Amino acid sequence: MEKWLKTGFLFWMSIVASVFVAAQTRSQGFVCDTQGQPLPEVNVYVPRLQCGMATDESGHYDLKIFTSLQEKDSIRFSAIGYHTYYMTLADVRGNSFVVFMRESSTPLEEVTVVGKRELKLWLDYEALAPLPNRGLYAFGAVQVGNDFYVTGGDESRLQIQPSANIEGPTSVFVYENYGDKLYVYDIQKNEWDVSQLKLPSRAYHSLLLYRQRLYMVGGKKLSTNRKIEWLEATIDIYDLKRDTLVEDETNPHQAVSAAAFIYGDQMVVMGGSVKRAASGRRTYSDKIHMQDLRKGYWYELGKMPVAMECRGVVHDDKFYVFGGYDGTVRDEIWSYDLRTTRWNLEGRLRYPMRRPGVAVVGDNAYILEGKKVIAYHFPTQTQRVYGIDLGITECELFFADGKLHVLGGMHGGKETMSFEGDARLYAIGMGEFENTYYE
Repeated sequence: MEKWLKTGFLFWMSIVASVFVAAQTRSQGFVCDTQGQPLPEVNVYVPRLQCGMATDESGHYDLKIFTSLQEKDSIRFSAIGYHTYYMTLADVRGNSFVVFMRESSTPLEEVTVVGKRELKLWLDYEALAPLPNRGLYAFGAVQVGNDFYVTGGDESRLQIQPSANIEGPTSVFVYENYGDKLYVYDIQKNEWDVSQLKLPSRAYHSLLLYRQRLYMVGGKKLSTNRKIEWLEATIDIYDLKRDTLVEDETNPHQAVSAAAFIYGDQMVVMGGSVKRAASGRRTYSDKIHMQDLRKGYWYELGKMPVAMECRGVVHDDKFYVFGGYDGTVRDEIWSYDLRTTRWNLEGRLRYPMRRPGVAVVGDNAYILEGKKVIAYHFPTQTQRVYGIDLGITECELFFADGKLHVLGGMHGGKETMSFEGDARLYAIGMGEFENTYYE
């Protein structure tokens, strides 16, 4: 008996030692059965971040997924035919990232059928109160606490007519006008309010928040007779506390649909289009400008890798640009390090996107355009693609009250020979992503 116990102990120690060495030498965790045999296709999932990965053929999983976790965060290990385990990061770390899984007596076919029935093909969403101006698009929008602020926007209606011009079809405006109103949405009340404040008319601009002031940057305006479009040369600043509006006439970065964001006490603006010919062909900018908001001074910070219209988000001292448009819809994921001012190509989107709505939730960026939502995990650079039956482009995306809020956008295109603004508001519960099939 003593000999058997000694032999069994040495057997288990050899298993633990072998899998520990395998995991550590490859900087990866390891999942195996109770006999030490590697388990492929085990789902390693983090509920809080709503991201995960599967073990490879040798039972290993990448430890990058844990870089942003806290010790008490829960991690789920699941596989067909095995018991599901929920472990904290501290528990997994204590086992040197090695996890043993015990076979389940549950019939295989039963597990498979239930799992398939629970997954939906499309993300569900709820319709909230739409903007009072239902046809508005290309407006500036920003979140301030529990409110959404919307300024300006395009109220135009147009149709596209075929043209013999090799540069493309001709746009014919049925009605053309840019908005001059300020709209405020109360998330808790699900109500919109229209401010009495009249703003300079503009569209295709950015709206930024800095120290309780709204900065309306870039975009374009119409001439008095609405025959000519001008790049907007001023920055309009609305003080939320004082209810006052002032103009800053110094703006070296005059562009349409540029990316703009606040980083500390700096406002950064990059890219956009700066000219449009009668044929519709545009000229794009690759310049980057930064304003010190404390002193008012502007600086030029070099150039973008691609001159284009774009949009992105800040995460961990980097500005990420997803997709873009330079006459062609792009699929690159670029990062701009705000400390070193260097660009890096992080990868490519699974689907090209022009100027998608983007919101950051934890270590994930949610990117929405058309009928696709891409969940991009920053630490691992992995992507999950979900379907959503909205079909809008160039919308605004916010994370508030535990939900993703989809605001505005546009329907139509060259295929339908028309464009139509869609200023409705939708909410997507974060639990939807765990219950919906993804590519």
